[in-house]
Amino acid sequence: MLRFFSLVLIFTLRLSLAADGELELYTQASKAFADKFYERAEGQFGEFVQRFPASTNLPDAILLQAEARFFLRRYEAAADLLQANLAKAGTLGADFTFWTAEAQSELGNYQSAAQYYRKVTTDFRQAALRLQASYLEGYCAYQEKDYARVVELLQEGRGPFQELAKENPADPASLRGQLLLADALIQ
Repeated sequence: MLRFFSLVLIFTLRLSLAADGELELYTQASKAFADKFYERAEGQFGEFVQRFPASTNLPDAILLQAEARFFLRRYEAAADLLQANLAKAGTLGADFTFWTAEAQSELGNYQSAAQYYRKVTTDFRQAALRLQASYLEGYCAYQEKDYARVVELLQEGRGPFQELAKENPADPASLRGQLLLADALIQ
């Protein structure tokens, strides 16, 4: 009987040490990210994903690893990581999609970026990033010199941009969208 309790105690200690290691690594990686040590954060989040694939923090770790890659200008690697793990995104689906769009935009793949921004706007109705995504979809069309599309996206009264901009008129994305619309109309 004593042996059984000893085994249970050892097993419990191992679990708590593993949990502590998980929390410690996630905390270190998060701090590195917050302090803009993106190289370190990218590596630590990668290690976290490898070591703790069943963690409830896995989607956050993948997203932050991808953002670290983005800030290191490894746009293709960031987009690839997000797309490969989209099934694991859970409630962060809008964020995974938005950052994929951001990476595609930085790569100059404006049509692809616009599709991802549109997906954020249409598929994630509660996402905080919807207004910014709707503006950036128009920005991608502007970069392609498709001014008629910019006007269509940003001026349509029942379109996502105008509806969201009316709800948040002081939001920077709302203001930028209005300026972009004015510029497209001039063009």
